[in-house]
Amino acid sequence: RPTVPLPPLPPPPLPPTVDVCIVGAGLAGLMIASRFDEAKAELLVLEKTHSAGGTWRHQGNAFSRVNSSEPSYRLITRPHANTNHSYTGEVLADIRTALQRHKLIERTYTNTEVHSVSKEDDGADGWLLRGVRRDAGAFELRANTVILATNRRLGRPRDITYDGESVFGGKIYRGLAGDVNGLQCAGARVVVLGMGAFAVENMRTSLEHGAAHATVLCRRRGTVCPQIVDWTNFVRGWDSNFKRDAAGDAIVFARWQKTYDYAGAARPECWAEGKLKPDGHTVSTSDLFFLAHYYKLLRTTLGVVERCEPGVVVSSGGEQLHASVLIKCVGFEVNEANERLLGRSHMFATGLVEHNLFTMIESHLDARAFASPFGSSYLSGVAFNARLFVRYWQDQALARRIAEATTMPKVRINTYAVAEYMTGLAELMALDAGVPTLLREHVETMARTFNETMSPAEYVAENEKLWDSVQKTLREAPTADVSREWWSYPFADLFDELPDVDYTGARGGGAR
Repeated sequence: RPTVPLPPLPPPPLPPTVDVCIVGAGLAGLMIASRFDEAKAELLVLEKTHSAGGTWRHQGNAFSRVNSSEPSYRLITRPHANTNHSYTGEVLADIRTALQRHKLIERTYTNTEVHSVSKEDDGADGWLLRGVRRDAGAFELRANTVILATNRRLGRPRDITYDGESVFGGKIYRGLAGDVNGLQCAGARVVVLGMGAFAVENMRTSLEHGAAHATVLCRRRGTVCPQIVDWTNFVRGWDSNFKRDAAGDAIVFARWQKTYDYAGAARPECWAEGKLKPDGHTVSTSDLFFLAHYYKLLRTTLGVVERCEPGVVVSSGGEQLHASVLIKCVGFEVNEANERLLGRSHMFATGLVEHNLFTMIESHLDARAFASPFGSSYLSGVAFNARLFVRYWQDQALARRIAEATTMPKVRINTYAVAEYMTGLAELMALDAGVPTLLREHVETMARTFNETMSPAEYVAENEKLWDSVQKTLREAPTADVSREWWSYPFADLFDELPDVDYTGARGGGAR
């Protein structure tokens, strides 16, 4: 019997007022909403797209993995850890659980785009949000507290077309939004453009799918660290000023440099300038990067695409890179909509805009990013800031005093950087005596969570096992240089050398 299609149901109406409104239902927005739910706040979440999940939902690939070590990147508490450097499916499952556990499904309004956040016309406390709902038209919503959990660093993906793409003859991918999910590159030569986190991910995916060789063509070499370097960044202790032991830094960096050199991988140019990573880059995490260089399955080279020819990518340096797969990981535009939405260009360096108006937007990854108390994990920083937001929502007198403080530095929203945030946080700690305690609790809880997940000895054993497994797979590649000797795991005694590892919560205490 033929069916009669039903008309689409209208979206549920927005309430006219709410106490707390969170704009954005990515991981940051959902974590903040979860903390407010635990504090029994009346809240709702507005999301401009059709579903929650942010970058992981809309830009991730089936083979994407979290760059940060797993205990630092947890949206929810759960009885068992996800895979270290968790997979897309695990992250999406956590998103679903958070929505269910905190009853956010019925309080998240999708297809609802906020165009402006402004003061009430009568000057009263609170904020007026205006925007458009798909299939429902314009809306107005009044909220006492507003948090913008909108992206800043990852705006619209850059769209670049190179001369000769039409005659290249191979497969061309953007490396985003699942377009490489069906990647078939066994025995193929692959060129990956760029060297940010998505580029390193697509390099890894290509080699895991049996590529004969991968070349990373980039304007500047990004910094890649072995997995254990990222893990140590969360279990090393902090002094009273939230600084790290310089001797420990030197030990880790020396091992890191030695790994680059033994692999035959070119060091990032920024190291010669005294910088850990290029400005604007994260530090990518990958053991495969070093092992693939060692077996001559991977190399990085400087330049940009001059043109494509049949089966060849020609670089600006004149190199002819033979390939049948080209993956264009050329980055994202900065999302400049936050300034337009707020109707202003500056905010306080902690993300506070005005009394009861906050932002949680990913700051520019400058030199302070990897060395901050939040390490490589944006979600760790969100978890800490969510506690601050709830603190000031609960104590309005304190919140107003902070908002009216003249010593708080102001920063440009569209160019907001990690160093600026850390400067603002230092000033906030001077203004609010409770903040240093909260930050100390955060870093100590993070170290304890890492140690409860795997003690240093357990982590080393697990990481060595994974190192050997990746190495075995790469050595079996037909194009691998198997004349090279087996590369014994180089970090077995790293924890024993470090003077500042926090073993709180670790089963069995020390390393091994």
